[in-house]
Amino acid sequence: MSDEILPTTPPPPPEPILDPSRAPAPPPERLTFFTVVLQFFLIPVGIVAACAAIFLGLRAVVGQSKSPDELLVEVREGGVNRRWQAAFELSQVLSQPNPPSVEADFVDKVAAAFQKSSSDDSRIQEYLALILGSLRDKRGTPALLVALPGAGPTLRFNILMSLGAIGDPAGRTALLDALRDAGDAGVRKVALFGLSRLPKEEATLVEVRSHLTDPVVDVKWNAALVLAAFDDPAGADVLASMLDREALARQIPPGEEGEGDAAGMALRNAISAAARLYQERFRAPFDDLSKKDKDDKVRELAAEALKWLDSRK
Repeated sequence: MSDEILPTTPPPPPEPILDPSRAPAPPPERLTFFTVVLQFFLIPVGIVAACAAIFLGLRAVVGQSKSPDELLVEVREGGVNRRWQAAFELSQVLSQPNPPSVEADFVDKVAAAFQKSSSDDSRIQEYLALILGSLRDKRGTPALLVALPGAGPTLRFNILMSLGAIGDPAGRTALLDALRDAGDAGVRKVALFGLSRLPKEEATLVEVRSHLTDPVVDVKWNAALVLAAFDDPAGADVLASMLDREALARQIPPGEEGEGDAAGMALRNAISAAARLYQERFRAPFDDLSKKDKDDKVRELAAEALKWLDSRK
């Protein structure tokens, strides 16, 4: 997770980056300081903890990590239980900060394995979907889109997550459809992440703006962050409401408040997003947070946001 500090001398406006994975995004065309982490509550804490426990258990059994090619062979040719375990381990290996390099045709091999696994243990295809996202290659998009209509809840979520990570405009329609899913807030949040990775388009902004009144509070917050990443001030009121730690903490969904300082993380994202809009209304909350917040990182970021605001005088 990244908490980037605003520079004293503002660079040109950056490309929007709201990326929950730790792998580096493709270099933007312009300098970047604004990195919002859209994963406040994107993946339930319990799922993350369970995955971590499984991974530690697998590492204890498997021992030293195998290469991506070796793991992919096991995904395709291993025994019943080993195949999904190898798929899980491969997803972890490729999501590291500095993943091992793979051959140019590795994406095609994963996409082929993903398509062939549709009738296997569902976990295999679910992890392969995440792997395609980790590879960030548009060659993975067609296979993901073909599997999406018949996907179960977990596979659907993983496919949408990977479409966002890849950032292929070909996935825009699928992500917009997911954003309109009134019954699944998690799907709406992952769709927002994905749309933020695509080139700016007015029709997309219109759809995102409609979620500034979403009944689920963290969907509403994430919509405001996405709009700020596109330099759209429509979410300024929502961002202003997020610059109050106590009010923010009261609205954090149950089950998330215990995951570190969730309110502090949301505050840092809100400060970065609000600073991009250069509105004087944010000066007072920035000043208050820079002096009084309990989190050193929040205070430092708020102080830098004030400098950023002053730079436009």
